[in-house]
Amino acid sequence: MQNIHDQTRKLVGGQGTFKRIFNNLKNLSCLGYDFQVRIRVNFDKSNEPYIRDLTKELSETFSNDGRFHVNYFPIGRWGGPNDEDLDIFDTKIRAKVALSLCEDALNQGLSTTLGSILQPGGYVCYAADPNSYVIGSDGTLYKCTVALYNEKNKIGKVGKDGNFRIDIDKFALWVMNDESEDEGCKKCFLRPSCQGSACPLIRIETGKAPCPPEKQYIKQVVRVVGRQKKFISERKIKVTKSYS
Repeated sequence: MQNIHDQTRKLVGGQGTFKRIFNNLKNLSCLGYDFQVRIRVNFDKSNEPYIRDLTKELSETFSNDGRFHVNYFPIGRWGGPNDEDLDIFDTKIRAKVALSLCEDALNQGLSTTLGSILQPGGYVCYAADPNSYVIGSDGTLYKCTVALYNEKNKIGKVGKDGNFRIDIDKFALWVMNDESEDEGCKKCFLRPSCQGSACPLIRIETGKAPCPPEKQYIKQVVRVVGRQKKFISERKIKVTKSYS
């Protein structure tokens, strides 16, 4: 998997990054502190066949450490000169692939990040959270981590005094959403979890509250979330027994 990773995630000088990232994670696991680590694995058609090999490697290293969780995220075309070169999955099946990878992770003894997505607000995007910001290297404030080329995503600046200078109108685009007025949201079984804010970017660009792509695979979602809950419960039992 290292060779596949290093083809796309390189340092400025062209050196690969897999080994350093993996070693940093292993060094974290040696610490005795209470923390949570989300290992985000980005996938597209070109690297998906190798993801399960990475999952196996992660399992061999972190399956006994409940602080580490994996998250599989589909690569998309978010802007930039190389967008058309990306071999991405169709929107309709990205969620299905991600769910399948999560099931594989659970089979290999790894915790995933899916445990809370069916809870109230579990599907709400971080960009819709009024207290969530992305700070660019030049001090630009964003709400979304992927639409960095979108002018509506540039909501302000960090001043020299460290205070935020926010364009309230742009900020409101991301956080103001009343799903109680949307006819589709009002009838949707996933409304408590999604709240019409699964992706503020799509809502801004289309004027419609988007449904989470996982909604069409809700039976598989419920199955994976159920397995994750059971996984955590059994792990707690094992930990309790090991220290009794």
